Amino acid sequence: MHARVVAPAAGARWLLEGWRIFRAAPLGWVAIVMAYLLIVLVASSIPGLGIAAIALATPGFSVSFMAVSRSASAAGTVHLGQLFSGFREGLRGQLLLGLVYFACVATAISITAFTTGTAVTAPPSGDAPEPAPGARSAAGLAWFLLLYVPTMMAFWFAPVLAAWHSIGVAKSLFFSFMACLMNWRAFLAYGAVLGLLVFAMSLAASFLASLLFPGMDATRLVLPILVVVYPSVLASYYASYRDVFAAPSPQP
Repeated sequence: MHARVVAPAAGARWLLEGWRIFRAAPLGWVAIVMAYLLIVLVASSIPGLGIAAIALATPGFSVSFMAVSRSASAAGTVHLGQLFSGFREGLRGQLLLGLVYFACVATAISITAFTTGTAVTAPPSGDAPEPAPGARSAAGLAWFLLLYVPTMMAFWFAPVLAAWHSIGVAKSLFFSFMACLMNWRAFLAYGAVLGLLVFAMSLAASFLASLLFPGMDATRLVLPILVVVYPSVLASYYASYRDVFAAPSPQP
């Protein structure tokens, strides 16, 4: 499996391409994303098992969104049934990847909780002040991101490599990690541009809320923005895959 090394500017281009793919079939994308978010919301309400089920199904849904992006890009058509298409392409491999993903995320959360919890409950001396809740939250987020980034690199391409290229679980994780590492500049640009977009949209939502609806919580504008932004981000994953690996032709 050969991965291409792309220019750093490709990271920003992936987001633009994701927007173009979303615009090819916006109504279908909105329906699929809303259905997916509803599934996640319902599953997360189940104590204990819900979060595990979401993690287990994440690779399969990842392939589904890749298939949706491929269909929208090639034919401009998207339908709700494609939300589960990823589970029909190498189900065993997707479930194994789901188990690995769940284990990685659980490990990252456990280490983060242990590390930040130790820092708070067992200070170096009795006179040391307890960190403020905001500082603890920031430290916990930093630890989690530090531990989660390698997992994200390993799973960025792994589900689609396993489903569309018939690569084993271990090899797909390895190839995905190495492809991300080889293209770290493009992914850094991708993350920077996406972060700036999220920041700009948050400011815009706050401004519109204060201008048009004084006193209204700006978070109420998040859902309409999310309906447009989230499909574009999902489609940008396909754009990155198509740029780094050779994407197979759509199935008839």
